[in-house]
Amino acid sequence: MLYTTTRNAIDTYTAHRALYEEYAPDGGIYVPFHLPVFTSAELSDILNQSFEDTVAQVLNLFFGLRLNGMDIRNAVGTNSVAEITLGQKVTIAEMWHNPLGDWQSVCKRLYDLTANKNCVPVGWSRIAMEIALLFGVYSAVGCTRSSFDVAVAADDLSEMTAVLFAKEMGLPVGLTVCACDEKSALWDLVNKGDFSAGASQPHYLETFLYKSLGRLAVLQYLDAANNKAVCHLTEEQTELLSSSMFVAVVSANRVDTVTSSMYNTNRYTMDAKTALSYGALQDYRANTGNNKNTLLIAKQHPLRIKE
Repeated sequence: MLYTTTRNAIDTYTAHRALYEEYAPDGGIYVPFHLPVFTSAELSDILNQSFEDTVAQVLNLFFGLRLNGMDIRNAVGTNSVAEITLGQKVTIAEMWHNPLGDWQSVCKRLYDLTANKNCVPVGWSRIAMEIALLFGVYSAVGCTRSSFDVAVAADDLSEMTAVLFAKEMGLPVGLTVCACDEKSALWDLVNKGDFSAGASQPHYLETFLYKSLGRLAVLQYLDAANNKAVCHLTEEQTELLSSSMFVAVVSANRVDTVTSSMYNTNRYTMDAKTALSYGALQDYRANTGNNKNTLLIAKQHPLRIKE
């Protein structure tokens, strides 16, 4: 697979560079020149495999590797995903049962396996790991039945961006529901169409803009950032964002409320990030009345959360 960047559609680069380098020579993030899109039959074949075989196939597609399910199993261990079905059409994929670590640890172990580097994946390699794991989670929890909304917490935008890539590739994702904190610029971007480009921005914002709106939006953002100005999206761009995602501001203080309510009603204990995602889902359903099947990914054991 060849790669271009979030800033340049002409120059192409190898998968080797996209795997090893955080930034391209032009300062952008590597992205696939042609993103593979699966037919219904191909998607069915992929998702009817095991979690490990699915992850291996997607990573092989991105980086031209020769991984198999056993390679993935040796890297991340067994029992990587546990499915919890709650009321109100909510499915939680728990990634913390594996003694080798949670979602972030799995990303790092996969990167060690593919790139032979003892470090955390960054740039396109991080997003590719997230995409592969998302496909694997869908396979593990049987989300092939119908389209699922996906709820995430936007501490950075890597997972949210990965969901958008996976959706274009054919994964049955409906709406992306995202929780952000009070300081995030994401709510203003999605709901108002503008944000201060001179302020501190979440990681992977440029790749998120590229995937959701295209390179023109990236260039708008870079121009505003260079001038420390407010970046204004067009009305059409704003409508496009709001039609594919819902962003809610969920304060940290609300985590206790969400976790207590979830335990009292379902005897289920959530970690902080999953609680934030669930809080955003509650806001989305309260605002729209929609009650579609929704997937949340619990990345960390509740007891591991540091307050």
